[in-house]
Order: sequence, then C-alpha cells, then structure tokens
Amino acid sequence: MINARDNYKQWHPDQFSDSTIIKKASLGRDFLEYHLSKISSHSQEKDFERFCKAVLEAEICPNLLPQTGPTGGGDSKVDTETYPVAEQLTESWLYGNGNKSGSERWAFAISAKNDWRSKVKSDVEKIAATIVDGRKYTKIFFVSNQLIPDKKRADVEDELRRKFGLDIRILSMDWLLDAVFKNDVNRQIAVKTLGLSENLVDEKRIGERDYKRQQRLVETENALRDLSSLRVPEIIDCARRSVILSRELEKDEPDTLARIDRYNRLAKEYGSTIDQADAIYESAWTVFWWYPSTARFYGYYKELETIVSEEKTTYLFEKLCTLWMNLFSIIQREKDSEIEIEQHRQIIESLYAYLTSDENKPNTVLSARTSFQMIRLARGDSLDEIVNDYIDIVQKSENSLEVDVGTIAKMIQRVPIYQEASNYDQLFELLVARLSREKHDSEAARMNALRGSQLIESNPFRGLSQILCKHRRAV
Repeated sequence: MINARDNYKQWHPDQFSDSTIIKKASLGRDFLEYHLSKISSHSQEKDFERFCKAVLEAEICPNLLPQTGPTGGGDSKVDTETYPVAEQLTESWLYGNGNKSGSERWAFAISAKNDWRSKVKSDVEKIAATIVDGRKYTKIFFVSNQLIPDKKRADVEDELRRKFGLDIRILSMDWLLDAVFKNDVNRQIAVKTLGLSENLVDEKRIGERDYKRQQRLVETENALRDLSSLRVPEIIDCARRSVILSRELEKDEPDTLARIDRYNRLAKEYGSTIDQADAIYESAWTVFWWYPSTARFYGYYKELETIVSEEKTTYLFEKLCTLWMNLFSIIQREKDSEIEIEQHRQIIESLYAYLTSDENKPNTVLSARTSFQMIRLARGDSLDEIVNDYIDIVQKSENSLEVDVGTIAKMIQRVPIYQEASNYDQLFELLVARLSREKHDSEAARMNALRGSQLIESNPFRGLSQILCKHRRAV
C-alpha cells in the first residue's frame, strides 16, 4: 500500500531528492562502539577528543574553543569551553529554544578512562574551583567513551550538583552513538575525526536538482549567520527557504526538524502574525508529507487553528482548510486516533460562516467558498452541488485576484471522484477556457491530454478528440 509520502512524491517528484546512493554505508553501531571502547589501547585519545568536540559542536553548541589540555586527559582545567557570542548570532543556530551557550560559560571534560566515576568527580572538582576572568562556569559536561547505565549516571549527576551547585551533564558512549547515527553529517564526522575508512559512509551520485539545492542551502545558511545584515523579510525568507531546501534534499529528520524549530523561532522573534502562521503551516506540511509524525502535525494544526480563529482572514483560512484535509486523512488511516475531527470541522464551518457573511466583500466570499469546497467533499455533500459551486466560483471570479483557477483545475484532476459528477465536463471546459484566456495555454493543453487519457478507455472517440483538441490548442 502506497503511503502519503509516496503519493505526494508521485505527484511532485520535483520536490524530492534526485540523488542516488551508489554504495550503501557499512558503518554500523556495533563497529563504532567497539572502536570507541578501544580508544586508550590504540592510543587514539587525541582523535577521540577531536571526535567529541566535533559532535558537541554539531549537537549542543558550535561556539567551542580548541582543546587546552594535554593528551590522555591529564588536564587541570577543561578540554574545551564555550566562548561568548552575540545574542543575534545565536538566534540562527540550529538548536531548540533555551540554548544559552552564547552568553554563559560552559565547560567540557573529555575522557577515555575506564574508571569514569572517579574521573568525572575529579574533573568536576577541578573545574568548579577554577575562576577565569572572574566568571564561573554554569554548566559542566563530562563526555566518556564508557557505557554508563542511566541510573548510575543520574546518581552521580545528582551527587555532584548538590555538592557544587552546578548543572552537571554526563554524556556516555550511548549518547555519542545516538548522535552519530542520527544523521549523515555526524556519521561523516565520526569517519573523518577518528581516521576511519571512507567506505563506511554512503557514496552518492548527486542529482542536478540536488546540486543546485545544496548550493542554495549553503548560501542561505551563510546569510543566516549574521542576522544584523538582513532585513526582517530576508530573515524570515531565509529561514523558510532553509526548511524547504532541507526537505527537498531529503536530509535526515533531525536536521530538517532543527531548521523547522529555527524558522518558527525567528518568525516569532521578528515576524508578523502572518509570518508566524506561515511558519507553522510550512512546518505542518513538512512533517505530514516528508517526515510523517501525527503528534507533531496535530500540534502545529492546533497552533494554526488558534491564529486563524483570531485573525479571520481568507489567506489563513485556505491554509487551515488544506491542513484539515490532511488531518481528515490521518483519522481515515489511524482508526484509533484521538483527534477530535468534528470539533475542528465545526471551527472551520464557523470561520466560513463569518467570512461569507458580508456580501459587500464579494472577493472575500469567493475566496472562502473556494477553500471550503474540499471540506464539503470530506463531509459527504452532494458531488453535483460541489461542482456547481465551483462552476459558479469560476464564472464570478473572472476579474478577481482572490481565486486561483489553476488550483481548482489541479484539485478536480487530482481527486478522481470529481469525474463522477454529472456536470464535471462543464466545469472542466470552463476551466480550460479560462486558463487559455489567462495565457496558461500549456496548463490547458495538459488538462486536455490528461482528460483524453481518462476517457479513451470508456469512450475512445471522445478521448481521441480531447487529445487532438490539446494539439490544436498547442498550435
């Protein structure tokens, strides 16, 4: 059975990666665990420090100073620490909310010793007693290549927090392994810093579209490094573009989710209510089609619903209707879903009633009616009446910028059930004529070709006529 993501990929292959994996990576978790456990016996302590620092920069904070202690963990202070960064620079980092590493001083100790317990206590005691330029560390991370059970780790953390009044975090072998195998970037970090064979990572043939996307993504990320050099619309646009390029490249889920978090964070910090709603919509769209997660999608849906209920604009109403259809498809697929779909439909119907209540705003009414037809289809209204409504909308919107007839054309072709309406052909011909008048001849020709293919089995003569009509229009 084809899932939602595969369906969307069939409809829009141009919105997905066109790269291919030539050779699958052979780097496995068991192999890397064994390699890390032998760091000391292979005298690779320095490689381990470089590896840990690179992973920490990718996962926790990028503002780390070079290591200061000698090989083997015999340092008297820290192996690395954060340095102060302007707040505006930290806003564009790919981390969740609440990351204070740009303004606080965090210490990191890295060890490959078997006796991790005595080592962490010794390191924390030394670091806690160190004052640099009159500033104390507020957080200490201890990174170990040992497999440390959760209970023992938590007990030692609590003990040290009580004793020194500092936030102590112990990151063990399991944390390192989880970080490495969460995305391709971290796997490449492990191979490069630990001196492993390049055969352990995927070998890809980069597609033409992906090559251009990757270039644009690098340009976008470079622009986001200094928000002070960007105007507010540019900040929002760059954050949005980063999410879209990331999902089209089909980057690992944590990578794209981090970009989504940043997009929402920047929209709230700098953008308008519409910008925030757009960010929520784009986030929901991404986690529905590219990285399916019912919980995340539903959370975004409710956020958008709250904003639309307050703003009551046709622009946002259209987005909410679109996401409601996604929500409806979820409950069709997940029979045990706890989503109160009727409650959300009633909210949309209430918004629809408000938006269509003022006859002195005909464009607003037409736009709301257009968006609402998909809700009518889902709730089981008469198919002929829905198509009649579309016909009326197309006829009345001749000079309106509020209604995109191209979107209607795509909708009625993508959803086969519309073809069962007795008045479907009337709507179809009306749309073809309208698109031709608006100089969308290629779209009109494509519609005729598709319709001809649909008809040719049941009515060969009519289907052939439809296809020939396509060629006449093209000429």
